[in-house]
Amino acid sequence: MQVVSLFNYVTFFLLDAVIDPVQLLAITLVFVCIIAGMLFFILLYLIRRTGRSMRRRSLREQYSNCISELAVCETNDELQSFLQQPETLTITALLQHDAFARRIIITELLKTVKNMSGNAAANVCWFYEQAGLQHDSLFRLQKGAWHVKARAIQELSGLRQNKYIAKIYRHTNNSNELVRNEARTAVIKLTGFEGLRFLDVATYPLTEWQQLCLLHELSLHSNRIFDGVQRWLQSPNSSVTEFALRLVEVYHLHACYPNVIDCLKHASKPVRKKAIAALKEIYTPSANEILVERFEYEDADVQILILQLLQEFATEAEQLFLLQQLTHQQQEVKVAAARTVYHTQPAAEQLIKQRVNADEYPWTVLLPQLKQEVAL
Repeated sequence: MQVVSLFNYVTFFLLDAVIDPVQLLAITLVFVCIIAGMLFFILLYLIRRTGRSMRRRSLREQYSNCISELAVCETNDELQSFLQQPETLTITALLQHDAFARRIIITELLKTVKNMSGNAAANVCWFYEQAGLQHDSLFRLQKGAWHVKARAIQELSGLRQNKYIAKIYRHTNNSNELVRNEARTAVIKLTGFEGLRFLDVATYPLTEWQQLCLLHELSLHSNRIFDGVQRWLQSPNSSVTEFALRLVEVYHLHACYPNVIDCLKHASKPVRKKAIAALKEIYTPSANEILVERFEYEDADVQILILQLLQEFATEAEQLFLLQQLTHQQQEVKVAAARTVYHTQPAAEQLIKQRVNADEYPWTVLLPQLKQEVAL
């Protein structure tokens, strides 16, 4: 007990000698001030955010009513009359000096035009120009961060600003993926198939999703121009070649048949796979011999695609080749070959049984299944 008491005495003595009570009080006050300051700024931020949210909601309601009236205008006189209405004048006056209000109305106009077509959508795009809002989008396109540029491109293309196509086109090969994807989609949206000229200079890859987006935008245009497809099939950018093969597949471009055949020897496996898919849509009988020659140089997954294509077009000339694949090392290839034989060769079951042991797996299961498929 005496040792403990002595230890406590020494401890309190040292603390009292080292820490000045005045300094301790000062430090405590500093920490209290810091915490109070943090709470104050959090409160200020929440108040400001709530205020902006309420104002945003109020502006959206006001703009919604305005846009509804704008959409139903049918003549130029009605549009001019709309501009002179007190509510419209109030809005345009506000837009001249309030950047926040301009951002909100641009968003509302963009959302509206996506859900409209014809004259109503044209009216919305007309007001976007009349209010000078395109200048905001152009400024952000030139000066903004990458996500701001992408948003600006969406605005200009969604609100049909074709006259700025050159400014958008410059970003189709932008180093930022999101910016260049938006720009590529935008030029197709604004100009249709003519916008595909960016493929001539594309050095960055087109992702699978980007290719699907471009095909969707192209499907909305009727002015189909395919002059560059054969050139793109020989592009050093393999993703451009892959996209060109998609165009061949979707639009049945038979004139590109020789180029598609060349793509069967492409260094990129995805290109070779896409070439097989395209070949199915522009098939000619001479393709069979070429596919058979390429078969041994391919991996199993590409070999299966070749067999699936031959399942529709194989003749008796390919019978020996198909029967040889029944003893392939990969079981999936065996199954694909057996299915092709069953769908294209006369007396298929007898031919298969001559090559394999029908009492062993997988043939005990596969042969009855194939027979049922053919019967259906």
